[in-house]
Amino acid sequence: MRIILIVLFSLLFPVTASAEEPMLICGASSLTDLIDVAARAYEVKAGTRVVTSYASSSQLARQIEGGLACDVFVSAHKDWMAYVKSKVGVDAPGIVKVATNRLVVVSPKSTAKTGDYRTILNGCRRLAVGDPEHVPVGMYARQSLSKLGLWDAMQPRLLPTVNARAVVSYVERGDADCAVIYQSDARFLDDERTITPLPEDSHDAIVYEAAVPKKAARPEDGRAFLKWFSAATRTGNALPTVNEALARLQ
Repeated sequence: MRIILIVLFSLLFPVTASAEEPMLICGASSLTDLIDVAARAYEVKAGTRVVTSYASSSQLARQIEGGLACDVFVSAHKDWMAYVKSKVGVDAPGIVKVATNRLVVVSPKSTAKTGDYRTILNGCRRLAVGDPEHVPVGMYARQSLSKLGLWDAMQPRLLPTVNARAVVSYVERGDADCAVIYQSDARFLDDERTITPLPEDSHDAIVYEAAVPKKAARPEDGRAFLKWFSAATRTGNALPTVNEALARLQ
């Protein structure tokens, strides 16, 4: 009799798996530290368990198209957010801009006296970049160096990588003496490197966009997280840089 009652109860009041599953945030690899800190802070505030997944924005976008149920997708390039919107759709509140970044050239410390990105790049033996065909940091790098008239000359020296963090790894391991990376990733490198900004008007503005995909398993949690994140990292209407957002959450 007890077994029958349990079965009847389970039929009348089914327990859905999604109620026990954590919220999933899928973010561009360059946002690993920021999203990790945000996820832990949000868990404490909201009592919601959060897990994270990081890769190139292009890889995440294709995974979402293939059925990955991200509750929040944060892209480093508008094209890959547009891809998700066109293939899957995004839920309310739509696409939200959450942070900015900029490009810098990393080179050996011996180039510090040069101070000129053009001279530094021309002196590089191997230049690590994100794959310019699909990795956002590489897409921005190609756009910048093309506008500056340097892209064609650098072609034989390029080392394309799978995501933004891999670009940094190439320099750390010594596989490349130079790299084009995000300013926020420069903090991972030692003092033996010179950091030289590229002109911001040489490429599209680097703006991270976030959204709740239509395939989200926990869309309400995704929307709540985005609302909290924007409030916690902004001061006024200005978008924070990645480094500023990280500092405000720590």
